[in-house]
Amino acid sequence: MAKLISAGRTVSAAAFLAAFASLPASAAVIYNGGAPDQGGTLYAESPAAVAISFTLSAGSSVVTGANWWGGCFPATTCGASPDFTVGFLADDNGTPGAPIIEVDFGDANQTATGKVIGGPGGYDEYAYSVSSPPYTGLTAGTPYWFFIQENNAEPGGTWGAETTSTAPAGQLAAQFDVLSPNAWTIMPEQLAFNLTFTPVPEPSTWAMMILGLAGLGFIGYRQARKPMRAIG
Repeated sequence: MAKLISAGRTVSAAAFLAAFASLPASAAVIYNGGAPDQGGTLYAESPAAVAISFTLSAGSSVVTGANWWGGCFPATTCGASPDFTVGFLADDNGTPGAPIIEVDFGDANQTATGKVIGGPGGYDEYAYSVSSPPYTGLTAGTPYWFFIQENNAEPGGTWGAETTSTAPAGQLAAQFDVLSPNAWTIMPEQLAFNLTFTPVPEPSTWAMMILGLAGLGFIGYRQARKPMRAIG
């Protein structure tokens, strides 16, 4: 009987795994703004913010997440989960313009990479990410700016967005300081970040998964109802 139960569950599990395997892959990068190379950071602690220019290619106008890199000095001021506000700005003749959307994500995902930005005595490097429901307010081929503001660095600490040497040609970075001069300033640094899109499963895929799970439950129910037989 053990073999029959095992075989039955294997068939049902196969149906479930087939459905799961047909799920879309994890988040795909739809804009690659360059990889971090531990060269340095651009100050971005609140009330300052940084922004990076980008233009989505055709077929990549829906965004569901973003990744960026940076660090705190001293490292202890990063805390367990720094609070970030991120969003998109319109382009105003090559500088950041009016906000399109901005979201205070609260605690962003923060992962220590084990690397140091700027060499010995520099910043501990962290990878950051946020995800959201699909945002469809962007148009492929139109320039925009992605901005980052870290909201809760501890007193005496400085948070910085990490630079990159592999940014696409024409990508720009800007820094905003609400104190002085209360405007965006184009900076010589390039900042590492990317935008991602995670496809939503098609209804047919969910149906396959539900059928697989239902089959697994039904086989378990059938086996549970079979009378016990004495052996001997």
